[in-house]
Amino acid sequence: AYYFLKFNPFVPSELVFPEPKILSEIKKYPDTRVYGYSASTIEGNFQTGMLFRSAEGYDPLYPRWYGSLMHTSKKGVPLIKFDETTRSQATLPNGYAEDNFMKDSYRLKLINLTASGLILDRVESGSKEKTFDPKFFQNVYQDGGWTIYKNLGASPRIFITTDFQIYKGDEQFSHKFVSSSSSVLLEKDPGIARSSQNVASFKILTDSPNEIVLDASTSTDSILVISDTFYPGWKATVDGKSVEILKA
Repeated sequence: AYYFLKFNPFVPSELVFPEPKILSEIKKYPDTRVYGYSASTIEGNFQTGMLFRSAEGYDPLYPRWYGSLMHTSKKGVPLIKFDETTRSQATLPNGYAEDNFMKDSYRLKLINLTASGLILDRVESGSKEKTFDPKFFQNVYQDGGWTIYKNLGASPRIFITTDFQIYKGDEQFSHKFVSSSSSVLLEKDPGIARSSQNVASFKILTDSPNEIVLDASTSTDSILVISDTFYPGWKATVDGKSVEILKA
């Protein structure tokens, strides 16, 4: 019981550990998610208590579709049937070989799509220069056996676009997930025209667990993408008028 209470994510983080330097560095990037490679794997829900973002976590009651999505990082195919090893864990596959990171295209694609803009690494991983290609991963921190790479290919957590594709069912999603480079995948047609001339900008006014407020401007009807978990209960308004939230 002591260990459960001590490491439970609802316990104030200052009661768990003093804040290490690596965590202070991560918090300099509040709007990006973190992925720990090999020996730097972050245990599930540690991020909750320490207040930084991750695409991964453990919860016995998380949305089924999210678990299916995370499974595409293994073979590019959504998981249909869950068992005791998969039902509660939403994780990205780990890797251990020095050249494994760049070769696993499915995992790398989901890391990018989930706005995982920081990659952690430890000296124990045995990583070499070729593990993280400097054309795509910029070394922004190195100290105490830790290295932080900025993932230059990661999607922003929040962005505006008119580039989308519609899919019907898991098989079509899998095909489009593998073949699509930058289009947002939607189950439902948003009813807007695709435009390469769209001029858009936004400013985040409020960003909290229960509310996100943006001041946005676009030259044409657009899709505002927020890569947070699609979950029942959320409501959206534009200029005070209710609008539909589409799962992407």
